[in-house]
Amino acid sequence: MLQRFFREFRIDYVEFARSITTWIGVEKDWVVILDRAQCEFRYQMHKVLMLSIAYKGVAVPFLWTLLANSSNSYAHQRKALLHRFQRIFPNQNIAYVTADREFIGKD
Repeated sequence: MLQRFFREFRIDYVEFARSITTWIGVEKDWVVILDRAQCEFRYQMHKVLMLSIAYKGVAVPFLWTLLANSSNSYAHQRKALLHRFQRIFPNQNIAYVTADREFIGKD
């Protein structure tokens, strides 16, 4: 039954991101985590580049983008995700952004 509901249901990802960040209630400058994850869905591995907020020792994902089946993301994909963050949360202060060492490069 849930599968049928979500098959026809469209999520507004901007409102989803705003709702998640409001719900967890981080009041100070955010610690933003950039990470690449992979998950299996319908017997296929999917790679996801995501932004999360560190809150009480937990990373809460709020923005993401699906990646092609490459093993890593590219600088332009990381920049695009951060620009989405800036458009959705233009006045939000960030304490710092942290990421794994796989995100190398000048940009």
